[in-house]
Amino acid sequence: MAGGEGAEGARALDQTPTWAVVAVCAVIVAVSILLEGILHHLVQWFSKRKKKALFDALEKVKSELMTLGFISLLLTVTARYISRICIPAGAAHTMLPCKLSRSSEHGEGHGRRHLSEEPANFSCPKGMVSLVSTDGLHQLHIFVFFLAVFHVTFSAITMSLGRAKTHRNSGSLTRLLS
Repeated sequence: MAGGEGAEGARALDQTPTWAVVAVCAVIVAVSILLEGILHHLVQWFSKRKKKALFDALEKVKSELMTLGFISLLLTVTARYISRICIPAGAAHTMLPCKLSRSSEHGEGHGRRHLSEEPANFSCPKGMVSLVSTDGLHQLHIFVFFLAVFHVTFSAITMSLGRAKTHRNSGSLTRLLS
């Protein structure tokens, strides 16, 4: 593993061509602008058609996405500092959600590197371990991302089902009044 590469063919950011970094950032910015435009038009559409409940639901989803984005940003900014907090090894093995496997007990890693990963020269004193490893923080970040995706998906499904039920009930009401 020359140059700190974790996986075969993996490159650090400083070994990646600038055009590749710019291309990825440009796609992320374009998708963000497109999503913001779609949400803006959806808000206008709900306002014009006096769909107050759908407008309120969309505003709630937007505010929760903002909160999840802020949590993600905080995780990214504080990952290095969180991984430098050392706790006794005994405390690290209490209240685990799953039983430790042999490879976990001996500290064998996956060989991946992340942008927020600690430099190789940092380690906790003997008998101490990191509060949350950089790999654990990366997994937590992925969890927050999927939480946001599923939240938006289920909110959209709930809004669609509510709308379908409203249309079905208004059709029944129309037939009863006729």
